[in-house]
Amino acid sequence: MKIDRPVLSAILRRYGVFGSVIENTPIFNGQRLDMDGVTPRIKSITKVTIENGSSFIVKIVKEKEHPTHIIEQQSVFSQCLHKCGVRVPKRLMADTGKYCSIERVCGNYCSVTVEECLDGKELEFINEKYIAELAQIMANMHSIAVANKCHIDLNTIWNIYDPHSDILQGYQRYSLLPKKYGDSHKGFDWGRYKAIHDTYLQKKNSLQKLWHQLPKYAVQGDFSTNNVIVHEDASINGIIDFNIAGDEVLVNDMVTEGIFICYIMDLDKELAEADRRGLFDTFVREYLRTRVLSKQEKEVINDIYSIVFPFLWTRIEILESCLQRGAILEANAFLEETWEILTTPYFV
Repeated sequence: MKIDRPVLSAILRRYGVFGSVIENTPIFNGQRLDMDGVTPRIKSITKVTIENGSSFIVKIVKEKEHPTHIIEQQSVFSQCLHKCGVRVPKRLMADTGKYCSIERVCGNYCSVTVEECLDGKELEFINEKYIAELAQIMANMHSIAVANKCHIDLNTIWNIYDPHSDILQGYQRYSLLPKKYGDSHKGFDWGRYKAIHDTYLQKKNSLQKLWHQLPKYAVQGDFSTNNVIVHEDASINGIIDFNIAGDEVLVNDMVTEGIFICYIMDLDKELAEADRRGLFDTFVREYLRTRVLSKQEKEVINDIYSIVFPFLWTRIEILESCLQRGAILEANAFLEETWEILTTPYFV
């Protein structure tokens, strides 16, 4: 879907930005029909520069999972962080008094937001320096969300009790292993497999009884390297993209996103896979220097780690690879390592 300059200029005027558009660069453009085969799905992200050199990001969205009121809540949270000094783009307010407006674009009514453009490029890799700074930024975001009582009526992809969340992909694949390999892999320790599965469920069910007692507030929800903007000198300029921001138990966000950042993102070329654990330790240490956990959060942090990290989807891919290759000894060794992680407290 092509958004022409007159349309972009009209949108910017509603957000108090006047001046001729001299450049518009598509960042993402997608249009297709929803699963019903009738309703259009639209997502357009454009960098727009006006004649005085100022640049803005114009987002145009029509997706049922991203309704206008949720985008407004995400924008309010983002702007709250900005006002409190966190390095996120400034959100502009439309003439309606809202950050998210409804505009007719290419014959469809869409949700529209405008924000200032952060200069720089996407972070390409992680190292100890970046990990420490990202942990501090996350902890600061969490503290601001608590102080300002920020909430978003949406789950994050890290919600361990939402069956559709990304973080459960590994467990879901693990639970299907008997169906896929149960009759064809003699020597595989199905007893240990079952003990791991049952212990996971036991820990998760026990943790759920305490879940409602834990601080739960709005979080950005996606510290992927492509959402971290760095200056020319490689220092971090800010965090972008609040499109999956939602409410999350803060200690769960810290642990699960910390694992995701440290164990999934590309490494500095000077680092090896064995360094990832040290990066995670750095992430946790720097987070805790910035935000102190409550008594309840301290009591559950080990259980969160023990049910999230063993079932990280990249780990389960390793187990599946062993079974596919018939490497039963390797698969059984993997089970023993998983059992150790599941049953041994990580945080002292």
